[in-house]
Amino acid sequence: MLFTKEHKLYFFGTSYTVGGPGWLFEQPEVFNSIKAYPDLPTPTIKSMSVYSYPGALQQLLDSNNINYNKFINLAKEGFGLERIVREIYKLILSENFNKDKTTLFIELTDNIYRRDTYFPLLNDYIIGNHAIEEDGSPTDIYYAHTWHQDSSSKQQMLDEYKSIMQAYHKLTFNQDQIIFNAQNTTIGLISFLDKIGVEYYLVSGPYFVTPALLDTINFDHNRVIFKDLEEYIKTNKLTFADHTNSFIVDNHHASIEGNKLIAQIIYDFLFL
Repeated sequence: MLFTKEHKLYFFGTSYTVGGPGWLFEQPEVFNSIKAYPDLPTPTIKSMSVYSYPGALQQLLDSNNINYNKFINLAKEGFGLERIVREIYKLILSENFNKDKTTLFIELTDNIYRRDTYFPLLNDYIIGNHAIEEDGSPTDIYYAHTWHQDSSSKQQMLDEYKSIMQAYHKLTFNQDQIIFNAQNTTIGLISFLDKIGVEYYLVSGPYFVTPALLDTINFDHNRVIFKDLEEYIKTNKLTFADHTNSFIVDNHHASIEGNKLIAQIIYDFLFL
């Protein structure tokens, strides 16, 4: 794997690629508490991008004198597969896109907990996030345009329409159909990228797509870095909760140290 000085590296995904919930580095008591753990890197900049795995990977490339032009992280908290695909198409169809000087790193997700909706009053998409009840129905759905950054007026607008959106999303929710659509969307995306010859890697692979479907497009499994990034983080105890003795109550997202390990694995995958 060789990048040129003109090469741009793009990252697409969810909060796992953003670097975890951003408020962890905006609250002084949390930010300062992280410094108290000697087994963790000492944070010096209040920026989740620095401590994300793309940020850690960029530091590895710099320290090993690997050429590249830009690191561009287009992931967004809360959002899932639909936005990932939108952003990839927007990039590829843009006027200045050069496939020979571009590499995509994509975190795929099954979309089960993410209700992506176009909201005309904002002329943009919003996201509704929820968990799943024991009977398979969604729990209360929380909506945002940009988690942890929405103004009070924007949140008030979303709250005004929450009951309507939630009634619609709960009425139309079906896990089987969501997975069916996610599989089709993923197959379409992979087929398109392969067809036009874009270099891409799946930081989190199509774990939700059946092997039979992947076989129909002759899927190249060598493009997969992690089968399921979220599962890898939890199984290997790389979360904020794991690395702060549960001081930070987040048993989903990778900690600073966890993201450094993920970045090292990606680096080794690319260059060793």
